[in-house]
Amino acid sequence: MRIVLWMGCAFYFLVGVVHVFIGSLSPHFFARYDIGAQEISVILSVQFIGFLIGVLFSPVLSKKIGPFVVITIGLSMVGAALAGYLWIDRWELLSLTGFLIGYGAGTLETTVGALIIAQGENGKAGMAKLEVFFGFGALLFPILIHVLAGEDVLPLVLYSLLSTIAVLLAAWVSLISVVRPKQRFPQPEGAGSGTEEFFPESGLMRGEKRSLSLLILFAFVYAGIETSYANFLPSLMIVGGFESYSLIGVSVFWASMVIGRTVLAVKGKKIPPLPMLQISALCLILLLGVFPFLHDAILALGVIFLTGIAASPLFPVAITFAASVKRGYVDEVTSYFIAAASLGGSLISLLIGWSLALEELSVTLFLFAGLALLLWFISFRLRDTGNSFYKHAGKSMDR
Repeated sequence: MRIVLWMGCAFYFLVGVVHVFIGSLSPHFFARYDIGAQEISVILSVQFIGFLIGVLFSPVLSKKIGPFVVITIGLSMVGAALAGYLWIDRWELLSLTGFLIGYGAGTLETTVGALIIAQGENGKAGMAKLEVFFGFGALLFPILIHVLAGEDVLPLVLYSLLSTIAVLLAAWVSLISVVRPKQRFPQPEGAGSGTEEFFPESGLMRGEKRSLSLLILFAFVYAGIETSYANFLPSLMIVGGFESYSLIGVSVFWASMVIGRTVLAVKGKKIPPLPMLQISALCLILLLGVFPFLHDAILALGVIFLTGIAASPLFPVAITFAASVKRGYVDEVTSYFIAAASLGGSLISLLIGWSLALEELSVTLFLFAGLALLLWFISFRLRDTGNSFYKHAGKSMDR
């Protein structure tokens, strides 16, 4: 299924683009539709609702029609939404396209992620590859918009994206024509007798609900940190006195995330998941805590780079780990994990935005450090819920 993995990387690149699509093109939407930031926030809110619904409903559809068909539907919806931007002339209707593109992106991210994890190929390394391409999409698209600055950027970008989606859709349809379109998520290796040992038919094994709850909370907090840090980093740099480096800081952060996840994809199988989560969270605490005391721009950029490196393994390792906890339910667990991450990114951003309004950099950064401390605490609580179980789950990740 190597070709499925690389197609999944292309889909995650597209999802990364979708995540920054509205924000990157907002100046062009302002000019074209004569709207402001308030209208853009409405479109983004509707897109988030669509994304969340796509994340939650994709496992249901996957069980009925198979993940391959669900991915086809998600990709088609993203294409239909982008086509809508070409002919819609009222901003109110952009909410509809926002919902469609959010639903399609949520469906793609959840179903592709679950499919790759369920294959058992390269374990967390496979998920890390997906996240690398997600990071590339989120990093390169704003740079492309900046390079192509001009009045005709919007049609050019839309036609380019639609052409890319058409190629991906044709390749994907060709692929599923040689496999069973209704194929369900494969069971992990050893899902026979070994599964009954850990997940008896009478119910969940002891501590399993608690473990999954902790991992879902981990997703909520981590996504809140990553989303808020990336979105508010220019403001943090300005408040810290590094205004001329504010935009560079965002690029440095995403570049370091891509580098870190690339290393994870290559070397990740050799590192046990729980120690990786614990060490990364500890480094995140230290780096976020030291930032308010920096007075040199180069040092600040260096800390931002290291922050991205420290944060890079947390999401792919945790989501793969969560899927291994409840074997045979990869699609549902992946859906809940990504849904929690989506909510965390939305709600914690409100808290960070409030702290920035105080214009005290130390308050915001210590709040970030406190959230990272919560991640570290959760990772140790995971160890306490059952060392023997997590030893087995960690092995299943690397198959």
